[in-house]
Amino acid sequence: MNTIELDSNAWVYGQLFIQGEHCLGIHIMSGDSAGTDEGIKHFGTFKAGDYVAVEYRLVQRMTCIEGGLNTIIPIQILPWTPPAIKAVAYEAHVQNIGWQGWVKNGEIAGTTGQSLRLEAIKIKLEGFELKDINVLYRVHIQNIGWQEWVKNGEIAGTTGQSLRLEAIEIKLEGSDTDGFGIIYQAHVQNIGWQEWVKNGEIAGTTGQSLRLEAMKIFLAIT
Repeated sequence: MNTIELDSNAWVYGQLFIQGEHCLGIHIMSGDSAGTDEGIKHFGTFKAGDYVAVEYRLVQRMTCIEGGLNTIIPIQILPWTPPAIKAVAYEAHVQNIGWQGWVKNGEIAGTTGQSLRLEAIKIKLEGFELKDINVLYRVHIQNIGWQEWVKNGEIAGTTGQSLRLEAIEIKLEGSDTDGFGIIYQAHVQNIGWQEWVKNGEIAGTTGQSLRLEAMKIFLAIT
């Protein structure tokens, strides 16, 4: 069992390495180092080599439970921060605010606790000027549904129409995408922060009339 001790606001962000063929569930313990299980949170299901982005709050130990035998398998997450020269940047258009300004690499675009809808978003990569790599994204919009895919800083969504974004998909494309992935998380009306998704998976909801309120997006090394 590995022990990971971090600052209370730290992120662990990187690739998962597991001793064993697979990991059926990672259990994140926020109890004390003596082994109490207070505040157990089940984070997700992963296999060796998966990449993860987890915000830790005084997490002190992690165990991988394999199968039904509760066998403790040592695991390791290698922290990684994208070099400053390479980043994913994004800008949100918010109800009553307009375009907020660009943020990058896991920063929050949008708002929480204000009941304001996201109406549009732009996403671009930085530091890949000479590479064949593009970021593509599409959004699900109130009364419209899924828009067509756009890329590299183009606007997804609408402005001036008071229509909410409800869901988003983001992916990388091009001959130089090997070694990179995209991870993102949506803050949804009545739900809050959803689980992280990756590489074209849906963040948000469809068919529930719930607005997206904020986004976090990470560039990952896979």
